[in-house]
Amino acid sequence: MGIRESHLEVFKNEQVSLSAVAAGGTKTEGRDLDFNIEKPFHASKAKLVIRVMEDAASEGNPTVNIIVRSKPVGGTYVDRWTSKTFTVAELKKGAEIVDMMLDETLDQIVQVAVVNATSDTFTAGALYGEVSPYVGG
Repeated sequence: MGIRESHLEVFKNEQVSLSAVAAGGTKTEGRDLDFNIEKPFHASKAKLVIRVMEDAASEGNPTVNIIVRSKPVGGTYVDRWTSKTFTVAELKKGAEIVDMMLDETLDQIVQVAVVNATSDTFTAGALYGEVSPYVGG
């Protein structure tokens, strides 16, 4: 999906499978979203929404955090925002787990990452995320 469309998908394959999110705190990185000033909207006027597309399941008790990161062109990513910790019970199909305006302090390149900081793994579950222009007052 191109940056010039009405929304940007934040994960590389449209959705991120929770079973692919490694245990132990490794970040599963989304796409690099380049909010260059030539584009139709900027990170400071955009909304991030992440929804659960498939119920999460596990034999244990893994958790998920969503992290918004940014960097200048040629720079290194810095974590700018971390969600609350979501449990398996909270990750049910249709749940909107993130609905936020992106902050004007973000650098030009923005990335959303998913982290499971526990040693347990997911056996099912999927998330979909998108950034869209903010059209409010």
